[in-house]
Amino acid sequence: MNIQINTDDHIKGSAKLEQHTEVVVESALGHLADHVTRVEVHLSDENGKKTGGRDKRCMMEARL
Repeated sequence: MNIQINTDDHIKGSAKLEQHTEVVVESALGHLADHVTRVEVHLSDENGKKTGGRDKRCMMEARL
């Protein structure tokens, strides 16, 4: 299962973010690894430059 992580201009991608996201996705979908070829994770900040942790969005697309 290939995991592709995409972020918008307001979320800074890092190795730590990538590793954490991969662990979460593999934990949630690992039992489907034989059926899922790729998971695209889209992380975005709904309010742009405003501060706060409650305005983040995660959308995942699973390819079979």
